[in-house]
Amino acid sequence: HKQHIDLDNELHNNEQHDNFRDDHNELLDHYDYLNHELNHNKQHHHVSHYHDKLHKQHNDLDNELHNNEQHDNFRDDHNELLDHYDYLNHELNHNKQHHHVSHYHDKLHKQHIDLDNELHNNE
Repeated sequence: HKQHIDLDNELHNNEQHDNFRDDHNELLDHYDYLNHELNHNKQHHHVSHYHDKLHKQHNDLDNELHNNEQHDNFRDDHNELLDHYDYLNHELNHNKQHHHVSHYHDKLHKQHIDLDNELHNNE
């Protein structure tokens, strides 16, 4: 009877040991699962961080492109104004020449009249 009780107790202890081992293995599996999730989340965090960094670079490049376009537009406008300035300068010089020619023409016309009058007086 005592042997039976001892065996019974040993069997019970073995069952507890098996249960403990099973629980321990279950906890180890759960730990592995959590560790895997953690690594996955770390990767996700890095990817997310890298994505944000790339997004910022993209915006910076976009802004730079926009500034370059504005610069190009400004340069084009500036060149257009310079061309217009050259044209106006050319017109001004032309008008000055015209003014001088006109003035010279008036002077010659007056001389012609004077000579005409003098010829008339001489006659």
